[in-house]
Amino acid sequence: KEEQDTDNQFEIEFKKETDHQEGMLLANLKETGDSEKAEDSTDAGIVQQLGTYLSDAQENPGENNYETGILSMEFSQDVEVFTNRVAEDGLTDIDAAVEEVTKEKETNKIYEIQPGDCLSVIAQEHDTSVAAIVALNGLSGEDAVISAGEELILSVPQPDISLRISEGVVYEEDYTADPQIVPNDSWYTTDEVVLSEGTTGHREVNMVVTTENGVETERNMIHQTILTEATPAVVERGTKIPPTYIKPLIGGRVSSGFGRRWGRMHKGIDWACPTGTKVFASSNGVVVSAGYVSGYGNCVLISHPDGRMTRYAHNSKLLVKAGQSVSQGEVIALSGSTGHSTGPHVHFEILINGSQVNPVNYLN
Repeated sequence: KEEQDTDNQFEIEFKKETDHQEGMLLANLKETGDSEKAEDSTDAGIVQQLGTYLSDAQENPGENNYETGILSMEFSQDVEVFTNRVAEDGLTDIDAAVEEVTKEKETNKIYEIQPGDCLSVIAQEHDTSVAAIVALNGLSGEDAVISAGEELILSVPQPDISLRISEGVVYEEDYTADPQIVPNDSWYTTDEVVLSEGTTGHREVNMVVTTENGVETERNMIHQTILTEATPAVVERGTKIPPTYIKPLIGGRVSSGFGRRWGRMHKGIDWACPTGTKVFASSNGVVVSAGYVSGYGNCVLISHPDGRMTRYAHNSKLLVKAGQSVSQGEVIALSGSTGHSTGPHVHFEILINGSQVNPVNYLN
């Protein structure tokens, strides 16, 4: 509190609650010298205050009269203080006690994987490591394939007591207008072309910024004054839903992911599996080639309606031929260890404009 509230706008107040057990006090934060206002603020909380500011902004859109500085301060948790008799040698120094309840401790929480997530991004956003996520969730390795909608256990640093502060700020910034979309029913939603570039605008904004232990958790615009108006870009964008891609086998263990390996680039994903495991078409398409390719061994290459291609390598047996149409999930080969291979596995690639990309970002 002392670190965040340098002007001493707030003070800690201890209250005895009749519906709590004897000898227990509740700790709240109130504005210094304004008990009545502090009680209203404590009862209302940040949500109601934001509602008030937003309402004022709608009623007086042309006025720039919003408060700045700390608007509210509160503990994120219920802070209960008990009085009790203890031996003198059981007392803790105040500074040591404060350090104990405010220092960060590892706490587990559940995280739902979002589309486009990968382990490294999740680790970075939650202040942990990929190795910690792998160990905590029993994953096969740091290149394990994860899917949107699945849940991970994350170990994140969090103190016993957290301080939530709502602060009003005013600043100028550049901004862009939402693009004007021209629909194209012949294109996929992943296809778009900028027909004309927009221009950047400039504005003054009033924001209510909420932080928890100094880390921003929310930012709400209360009012804006346009100084230079932005013009929108005009974008032609497809409306057709693009095809989905599925894992090309059931089971298997990721033995090698996409990226650097043995001093060179590994341009796909390898799943170790027994010889003869069924290999499926990842999406609907037409077989471009099916035969022996140096390095890849018995290999199938499929072209898909969205312009992408998929490759399935090192098979023991091929079950399709060039020019054949295949459906998503159709068996196209049996896994093996042909070509440059150290053991039976499925090597899978996705190609866009002829270049391999990380399949993890496209598998559904």
